[in-house]
Amino acid sequence: MHKAKKINFSQKSVAMIRFVRYGSRSVFSEKRKRNILKEKRNSIMYMKEKTLPRILSVALTAAMLLTMVVSAFAADVIPYNVDATRVSGNLSNSSQSYYAKITGPSGSTKTKLEMTLYEKGLLGYKEVDSASASANKDICSKSVPYAFKNGKSYKLTVTGSAYVNGKWDTVTKDFTASF
Repeated sequence: MHKAKKINFSQKSVAMIRFVRYGSRSVFSEKRKRNILKEKRNSIMYMKEKTLPRILSVALTAAMLLTMVVSAFAADVIPYNVDATRVSGNLSNSSQSYYAKITGPSGSTKTKLEMTLYEKGLLGYKEVDSASASANKDICSKSVPYAFKNGKSYKLTVTGSAYVNGKWDTVTKDFTASF
């Protein structure tokens, strides 16, 4: 005959095994049942308290890493011809006109310019005149007559664009003069 091995269980584990095995028909007292259920709930609550912050911290870390990767890729998408377009401008009191010229990089098929003339007043600059031009080549220029007033300051804002390799390269520049 074989002798059965004696396995030592703690009272708590034996009580849990019996409670699970017999369910509500358990032979334990109601007080013991309540204690076991309370211990069971506490262990679940403890697990929830520890697990939720861990999951949340992993999710936030992943989100931070993904946003850093996206912004790093965005920095690489700069066309080679950015700001290769040259803008020049002039305000002339002697000829009573203002002038602008756009020179696109080599390979430009179209150019265009927009000029806005501002006169300085007590509260800053006020728009007094504007003009635009375009050309189907790499250079575009325009001269506009204007009667400048003595003792006044003027600002000419020129925005020039050149179409090269399927993209527009746009540059804006300010020119100032006092008469």
